[in-house]
Amino acid sequence: MLRAQRTTSQRLGAAQLRSQYHADGSLSRQGMGEAFILEGAADTVAFELSIEQILAPSLHSGQIVIMDNLSIHQGERVRQAIEARAASCCFCLPTPLTSRQLKKPSPN
Repeated sequence: MLRAQRTTSQRLGAAQLRSQYHADGSLSRQGMGEAFILEGAADTVAFELSIEQILAPSLHSGQIVIMDNLSIHQGERVRQAIEARAASCCFCLPTPLTSRQLKKPSPN
């Protein structure tokens, strides 16, 4: 009897697949803007470079960059690159985790 094997995406939970990529993007009333996708987790250096070389050059005076409180988002180089374009940074307030968010995906 032949049995089909599950693909990698079927074996891994959705949370595990998302953790393999880091994505930054911009959105405005005009639509989707600059984006940066990195295979693997981003570190401070990778995030700073994405802001300095991709996002910041596309910013206009008065725009607001909204980020969560991840430590790599809070570097001085990030703030300087954004403010150099007369834009500003805004950090989201942390939200409490619910029990639903803490549950691990069930193995299927």
